[in-house]
Amino acid sequence: MVVMSNDELFKAATNGFAMYGALAKIIMEKHGEALVHEAVALMGEASGPGSGEGFKQGVERFASQLLESQLAGGWTSDVKVEGNKVILTNYKCPCYAGMRAAGLSHEETRQMCMSWFSRFPDGAKSVNPNIKGYWIEKYRSPELDYCLEVFEAYKKT
Repeated sequence: MVVMSNDELFKAATNGFAMYGALAKIIMEKHGEALVHEAVALMGEASGPGSGEGFKQGVERFASQLLESQLAGGWTSDVKVEGNKVILTNYKCPCYAGMRAAGLSHEETRQMCMSWFSRFPDGAKSVNPNIKGYWIEKYRSPELDYCLEVFEAYKKT
């Protein structure tokens, strides 16, 4: 088994997201941004059930699994639990880096992330009625070199 360093994971994931960003850019140019954002929102919704199932194991376990997943995917992240909330801080983000490398602007990249996250909670709620909501609290900017995401249940499990 090959073990990659954090930098190698970040570069590999960034390359994958660059392909995703390049495809999005081509479709935006040919068919408009609305089509891409709708497709990305559907991808987010389809990803939500896995997160909803994970939250059934309890807030602490969900937080641990979320952090493990982020780190394995090339992100540099921290997770903390506050009551029934899991707060994820992403510092180095291969998704952002890849989409920017593909030529999407900061705003286009932000819209891609927001589109994906717009229906992600719906997917999670479809399998776990204890999910109150998921949202991006802060999105990175030139002044803010991290994103802050919040995952909240109605009650701590």
